[in-house]
Amino acid sequence: MTSISADGLYSAFRKSAYFPSLNGVRALCALVVIKEHTSWHFPEPRMVEWGFLGVDMFFVISGFLIVTLLLRERDSRGAIDLRQFYLRRTRRIFPI
Repeated sequence: MTSISADGLYSAFRKSAYFPSLNGVRALCALVVIKEHTSWHFPEPRMVEWGFLGVDMFFVISGFLIVTLLLRERDSRGAIDLRQFYLRRTRRIFPI
């Protein structure tokens, strides 16, 4: 069994621009919220009825991704330009 140091994990994290494992979690969060706003009925488990947890988890994941982007910008440029950051986010979310 090989052991990976914390520095190795952090450098691998820093190099990764995409976190595919979060897509599944975000999809589950979205489905729970959609279920809460529609007439879907799941007999068990009752936890599926807690749509607010889907919203909370979705925002936690989004916050993680946004902070990751901001920290990478700070490390690469030495500072964070919020105006440019929001312009990049706007162009990414609302393509022309």
